[in-house]
Amino acid sequence: TLPQLAFSHSQRSLLPTKATKKKWYNNINYHYSSRFTNNIKNYYESEAYAPTDSTIGYRWITNENDDPLQQTFSDYIFSHTSGLNMSSKIFKYFNVSPNISLRSDWVNRTFSGSVDSTSGQINKNEVKGFNSRTTGSFNINMNTQVYGLFPVKIGKMQAIRHVISPSIGYSYRPDFSKEVFGKNPGYYQMIKQDNGEVVYFDRFSGTLAGGTPRGENQSMNFSMNNVFQAKIVDGDKEKKQDLFSWRMSTGRNFVADEFQWNNINSSIRANMNRKLNLDFSMT
Repeated sequence: TLPQLAFSHSQRSLLPTKATKKKWYNNINYHYSSRFTNNIKNYYESEAYAPTDSTIGYRWITNENDDPLQQTFSDYIFSHTSGLNMSSKIFKYFNVSPNISLRSDWVNRTFSGSVDSTSGQINKNEVKGFNSRTTGSFNINMNTQVYGLFPVKIGKMQAIRHVISPSIGYSYRPDFSKEVFGKNPGYYQMIKQDNGEVVYFDRFSGTLAGGTPRGENQSMNFSMNNVFQAKIVDGDKEKKQDLFSWRMSTGRNFVADEFQWNNINSSIRANMNRKLNLDFSMT
């Protein structure tokens, strides 16, 4: 294995500005990293031969000088990872954070599949030559906070503050074994067997790039966090004390055949004192 080469560009603004008041597009950030790995193996290959009619032996494959023929196997990958993200406010109160992630893998070999006419099994055949694969995903999250203050006077407690933090998130990853935005990327080979069954053969499985993601992922998650705090006044001193928090969450898988909605999870943490907390969870 030769030394690996890696490069990384930390997150920076895509359209930087020195202006005091930034536009929304000045909040777009990007990042990039790459890694090159090259595996080289030297080996000798043997072949079968029949020294007599009744025996079979093995010997090294030789060159024209009758010396063992040294062969070289090279397997490399040049991976590129990049992304765009931003954090912005809409309508003054809602925080929105979209994110796009991309990965591109360059390799020097792939595989093709063929059906064995005798056994019906799928043979894996190496195809030498440069090839590339690009995959990616998208997600967006939105959250806000709502504050409420209730005058509740009990002893030193003067009021209770309620902080509600709702959030919603959406994520999407296409099925790379099928058409993506109207175009087939060609990462999978569709092989029809004699019994009519169609098999999806991953051309990159077995390379340094690894298997290609298959199956669409499209989901949404919802959560709401509630925090209750007490306003304590002791003489001239004023402080906040956490009483309890209540979190609820659920989600939906849009591509599930059935039961698209997840269970509603609920958890409560009560602060009895500085050293004791009580936790409850429900589904």
